[in-house]
Amino acid sequence: MNSNMPKDSGLDKTLSLLKEGYEFVMNRDRALDTNIFETRILGEKTICLTGSKQAELFYDNTASEEVMLHLLE
Repeated sequence: MNSNMPKDSGLDKTLSLLKEGYEFVMNRDRALDTNIFETRILGEKTICLTGSKQAELFYDNTASEEVMLHLLE
């Protein structure tokens, strides 16, 4: 995974996700000033994305991980 990807602080954000609901991703999007970031949910690494370009890549089954990360930079 890209070491330059912004990371949410803390060990696990499951409780924050349950508390904030849909706003969880948007809150961190604003706080980290990015449209892609890494966090942990239920102890698992999770990548969160916002924006139309990122949604398009998310649903593109032909894009490799390297291509996606390059386009999201």
